[in-house]
Amino acid sequence: MNVIEDIENIVRIGGCVVMGVGVTPEKYRSLVEDATNQDYLVIGAQDSKDADFIASKMSGELLEPKSISILGLEMKVYFIKSEMVHG
Repeated sequence: MNVIEDIENIVRIGGCVVMGVGVTPEKYRSLVEDATNQDYLVIGAQDSKDADFIASKMSGELLEPKSISILGLEMKVYFIKSEMVHG
C-alpha cells in the first residue's frame, strides 16, 4: 500500500488526515525543539465537518478547501501556511 491509498482508506472510513508539508531534516530538528514553522494539509471527505473544524482551529479562521479526487473518492483539502498555525 502507498501513501495515497493510506489517505484514501482513512478518509473512506470517515477519518481526516493532517500532514506536515516540506519537512527537511534540519527543519524536523527545529520542530522537535518546539518550533512551529510548518505548513500543513488537512484532508477529509467532501462532507467532513471534522476537516472543517480541524482546519479552522489550526488556522484561526474559516478557510476555503480545494476539491480533489483520489482513487474515485472526492475529498477536500485545506492548505494551512505556517504563519496561520496557532500552536
